[in-house]
Amino acid sequence: RQLRRTLGERGAEDYLIAKDFQAPTPTVRPDATLYVAISQMMATGYDELVVVTEEDELAGFISRREIVTAYYARMLARTPGMADEAKPAEKEWSLLGAIERGGIVQGVEASTVEATIRAIMAQADLPAACEREDLLRRLLEREALGSTGVGNGVALPHAHEENLPGIDKPRVIVAQLKSPMDWDAYDGRPVDTVCILFCDSAETHLKLLSQLARGLMDPTVRRLLRQRAAQPKLLRAIEATLVS
Repeated sequence: RQLRRTLGERGAEDYLIAKDFQAPTPTVRPDATLYVAISQMMATGYDELVVVTEEDELAGFISRREIVTAYYARMLARTPGMADEAKPAEKEWSLLGAIERGGIVQGVEASTVEATIRAIMAQADLPAACEREDLLRRLLEREALGSTGVGNGVALPHAHEENLPGIDKPRVIVAQLKSPMDWDAYDGRPVDTVCILFCDSAETHLKLLSQLARGLMDPTVRRLLRQRAAQPKLLRAIEATLVS
């Protein structure tokens, strides 16, 4: 971002060298868990980490999109009976509770990704204590860093920061687009369902991501989304994927 701003200054590129833009880089070890990696991303605001060995040699890179994709793949590979059952006492921190609080927005129509996120936020049922414009700004800043299209017609916009003003419990806003649109998803498929996540912690964020992966990839849930099913019917179908 600093480089882009600087290149806007005419003639500056003749006097600058790469070292002028060096900054401390968040790193992670090859044997670190994905939980450690994504916690580091949320703490630093970076969507990609440099992977280095104990000898500080470059081993590669890992991105938030790769982690989300890995969760999708793992959830799809899980056999029936292994899903984490959402106990009633834990419902308010589960995916079902988060969707009930966030609600379902249908028939969203816009021409760009930014306009779509704006339209969803304008219709979303959020607490009065929320700074709606501030939450919107955070979502757009996150999207500017890289597409949140995770494949199979789904996008998962979310805010980087924890402890979002006015968000005391996790919320998932499920939006069904009137027409599929390009979201620069890794698989190239247009997006028809957008789930905006507002979470109170990195742990909750990961939990909801894994449950969304299982729920939204289920054929029955996808069919109900395409049919613009009512919220109670959709929630029952999602719940079935969590306890099957």
